[in-house]
Amino acid sequence: AAAVYVVIDDTALPAVRLPMRLDYAQLGIPKGALSGSIELQDAVMAGAGAVAHGFLRAARHLNVRGDLAIVDPKVVQAGILNRCMYLRDEDVGRDKAVALAERAQSEFPNLAIRPYVTDFKALVRDLRHPPQTAFVTVDSRLARRSIQLEVPHRIIDASTTDVRGVVVHSNVLPTDHACLACIYRHVPEEFARERSIAEGLGVDIADVRVGLITEDIAHRIVRTHPSFTAAELIGIAFDTLFRQICAEQALATPKGRQVLAPFAFVSAWAGVLMAVEMLRSFAGAATTNHWSIDPWNLPIARGRTLRPRHPDCQFCSRPEYEPGIRKLWGELG
Repeated sequence: AAAVYVVIDDTALPAVRLPMRLDYAQLGIPKGALSGSIELQDAVMAGAGAVAHGFLRAARHLNVRGDLAIVDPKVVQAGILNRCMYLRDEDVGRDKAVALAERAQSEFPNLAIRPYVTDFKALVRDLRHPPQTAFVTVDSRLARRSIQLEVPHRIIDASTTDVRGVVVHSNVLPTDHACLACIYRHVPEEFARERSIAEGLGVDIADVRVGLITEDIAHRIVRTHPSFTAAELIGIAFDTLFRQICAEQALATPKGRQVLAPFAFVSAWAGVLMAVEMLRSFAGAATTNHWSIDPWNLPIARGRTLRPRHPDCQFCSRPEYEPGIRKLWGELG
């Protein structure tokens, strides 16, 4: 953050307090956690984008053992290479899950990383049981809510907000506190984002809600963005294309505000903090479930909070889920 701030030197960037000196205690890593082992069984990482790359780059320094499935239906686009640290030029056009699993595997001698070119829900249906652990790095709030509805035992999640924020969440079922669907409950801003994407790409909001770009939609996007070909857009997620065009500074909101994809360091930092949350969660030290971090400044422990359930949560507010949760994962506490 400090280097980017000094090099760009633009007042439009978030404020940075210099000099920076990291207080390790602010991370809240339990004593002995760095030297211990983390056993992953039936673990799934949802998404193989920039945050997932940052997480694995941090986790390679830990003794992570067992098995990890990486699930992502999309292919590598050239516009993400600067943010996805394991990828190389020759990975463009390959399946994102396959490319990440192959590149990262050599750094995890005790962890079997298996790629799946599908989405989280489809994988769980094939497995016929929810995962023990879900590492969530997907782009959208809707996708996060749908992952919680699949009832994983443990969720560890990290997300970025434009270039200005990182949010880390974890929960272990059963819980009396906020779940992932509470944290990312539906908000009116989701409609605004869908509208921005639709208008920026020259398609309808209904198209954006499909999730992945079809052949027909691809041809319509090309009319607005002739630098692309329809063939290279088919199968890409709207959020992914949106971020790519934002990164190239080619897309603005309807109000004229330039939309920015996260700087590479913001996504990488989200991945690192996700690894920190993994250490806390597996050590039983995650007594909070929400951490809001300013990526342009040092992490502060008091930014962690324990959020309650939301009364309108589509998961927590539905009592019919409770018997299934108890059957799968036991009683609270």
